[in-house]
Amino acid sequence: MQLAEKVINSFNLEYTSGGVMHQDENGDYWYLEYPANPPAFVLNGFIFGLFGIYDYYRMTNSEKAYNYFKRGIKTLKNNLHKYDMGYW
Repeated sequence: MQLAEKVINSFNLEYTSGGVMHQDENGDYWYLEYPANPPAFVLNGFIFGLFGIYDYYRMTNSEKAYNYFKRGIKTLKNNLHKYDMGYW
């Protein structure tokens, strides 16, 4: 369980400091699939990160994990339209 706690903490640590999170200029929190400069916003990697956060929340009832999940869902709602290619 200690390892899982370390992993969940990475979702609140900027990727440039060893975590997987990046807060953009609009205040949205992205969970990055891989480090890049500038940050790469990979949709499926972001969504799989949300799945993992939610699974951790369900197993531990961690308020911290639930808050990471909620802010990720807000980011998804604010940005999903950017991934619409107009033909799917």
